[in-house]
Amino acid sequence: MGRIVAQTLLFVNRKKGLFFIFPAIISTMRKKIKGLLTLGQEVRRLRKALHLTQKELAETIDVDRSYIGHIERGRTKMPSKEVITALARGLYSTPEHLAAAAGLIEPTRPKLPPLRVYLQAKYDLDEPITEQLARTVETLVFGYRAQRESEREQAEPVA
Repeated sequence: MGRIVAQTLLFVNRKKGLFFIFPAIISTMRKKIKGLLTLGQEVRRLRKALHLTQKELAETIDVDRSYIGHIERGRTKMPSKEVITALARGLYSTPEHLAAAAGLIEPTRPKLPPLRVYLQAKYDLDEPITEQLARTVETLVFGYRAQRESEREQAEPVA
């Protein structure tokens, strides 16, 4: 049984007596629990997308099936770097992606090439055409953002 007493969580344990958990510890515990849940949710999402059972994934990365279930439900401590790497390999993902899902690292946006470079590579277009297309897309995006902002302003109640 726990209750908040002066910004400190007080637990009463019949066998061990009273003990206190301070806010910094509570915050750390919440982050770890949230990281475990989001890692587990991502592992389950990727596994199901590949139409793998827990047993098949476990055999692929050489761990027990129940361990996969515990990871997916967030009922285990944070897996080691080696297990995260093996999971990433078995799920055709990257260790960085799973570490970001677990909250161990900040997720990064992929580095995209400039639009004109992409258009040249994808469609084998000349430089002047790709420049014109890139400017057209930028104009469209600018117009879309301005319209969306205008709609937001109209939707806000006037005080």
